[in-house]
Amino acid sequence: MQNQALELYIKNIQIFKIEIERIKKKIFFLYISRLFLFLLMLLFIVLYIQFELYFGFLFFALISLISFLFVVKRNLELDNQEKFLSFKLKINVDEINAIDFSYHNRENGERFSFINPHLAADFDIFGNSSLYQYINRSITHIGEKKFAENLCKSDLNIERIVSKQQAVNELSKKNELVQNFQAFGMFISENGNELTNLKSWLEEYDEKVKQLNLFAYFVPAITLVWIIMVFLGVFSINSLAIPIIISLFIVGYNRKRIGKAHAKLSNTSKIFEKYYSLIKQIECEDYSSHYLIYIKERLIKNNVKASQSLKRLFKLLNNFDIRFNVFASFILNSLLLFDIHIYCRLAKWKKLHKNAIENW
Repeated sequence: MQNQALELYIKNIQIFKIEIERIKKKIFFLYISRLFLFLLMLLFIVLYIQFELYFGFLFFALISLISFLFVVKRNLELDNQEKFLSFKLKINVDEINAIDFSYHNRENGERFSFINPHLAADFDIFGNSSLYQYINRSITHIGEKKFAENLCKSDLNIERIVSKQQAVNELSKKNELVQNFQAFGMFISENGNELTNLKSWLEEYDEKVKQLNLFAYFVPAITLVWIIMVFLGVFSINSLAIPIIISLFIVGYNRKRIGKAHAKLSNTSKIFEKYYSLIKQIECEDYSSHYLIYIKERLIKNNVKASQSLKRLFKLLNNFDIRFNVFASFILNSLLLFDIHIYCRLAKWKKLHKNAIENW
């Protein structure tokens, strides 16, 4: 069994090294392409100015710019891909070291000794050369704490023990899933306060949501009717200033509340982004053991996957960020009370998923 594992890790290392080299070559080519396209764009702009504003050069400058942006985007994707494969390479190297009992650079779990100090001391559960240091593969603070608790608190339920053994047996045959999960987790940088900040955001009361929700639909409806009346000649075009001023006053009056919600959402979404890829890994896999099926089902509420709900949250954040664009913000808020709409949608999302988030 150990020889099979060793062969697998060696094979993986060879594959990842070749793939990383291939990606590095692509990145270098894209780097040269970026430089070339940028210089080409500048050249066409100079030619456009030199040759009395000939629009052909301006067109080619625009094509160069679009190509440049496309190459930048592709470069970022390859950078992430290279980082992901580098993490997987490290995982396989670490596993070979673990087979040789060379694992002393790992977290030793000493900070969890308080959970059951007598048991931990008697059985060398934590500390250097401990059981925790040898078998821990957790990649989040929450995972490390849960794992430490499981080592210190015996489960005497036979059905649950057998169920978990079946789950471990199934995962032992899903090497790619396990290593992908670890690799995505290595993208995560944590300070340990994620869950506390998340609870603080969830428990925070969103003020005047019902009242603002009413404004969000009622005022834009009046503005729309007013615009129609202007087109029909019933009202003068100057009178449009009235609904616009009312809309901007409502947004301005609630700006502090909206800004606070936006800032909180920005911080919270970063926490969610960290765990999104891990949640997605669990959701996309099929399982046969009952315990793994149970874990997967905990990520579904009302037939909606956790990853889908989180995507909606990220979309809300992207929409909220529009408020940093002064021109777009002025148009959208004066006609649609855009910031108010997003604030109310955020409050609705939070209320809908409040009890599920910690479970995720």
